[in-house]
Amino acid sequence: EKNIQTLLEHNLQTAGFKVMQATDGEDGFLFAIEHGPDLILLDWMLPLLSGIELLRQLRSRHETREIPVIMLTAKGEEIDRLRGLGCGADDYITKPFSPAELLARVHALLRRTNCRHNNSLRCSGLELDLKRKRVTRDNQVIHLGPTEFRLLEHFLRNQGRVFSRDQL
Repeated sequence: EKNIQTLLEHNLQTAGFKVMQATDGEDGFLFAIEHGPDLILLDWMLPLLSGIELLRQLRSRHETREIPVIMLTAKGEEIDRLRGLGCGADDYITKPFSPAELLARVHALLRRTNCRHNNSLRCSGLELDLKRKRVTRDNQVIHLGPTEFRLLEHFLRNQGRVFSRDQL
């Protein structure tokens, strides 16, 4: 739904997330394979390929199996929630929803999955892609040498801590 997409995009971007959208299940599947997002918000009732079928396909492929998925859908019956979680959703939120609660769940899920995968680190619009050894700020690439990259990674992993020169 366009109005919900707009609301989600605004709230997620305000919280510092980069948002990309697909409008149907088939595009969502191709997008997940091509871009490997850090998290997917997935509606059950999508055109062309349902969200539940998309989730099954994502979980069946090696490259998308570990992407965290939050189902965000109007299907709120217990049987629907059980089916969504049983098919591999990491969390399930029914509409209408609280944007603040959604953001809290997104942060919690990313904390858990980033601890396991550590594919990227983010802070205030800065993104450190550990797989590709690439740094971006507001979608602009920042070129760093290997030592600078390792230092930035250390600082992002240890935010709020102070280190002496010898410790670094």
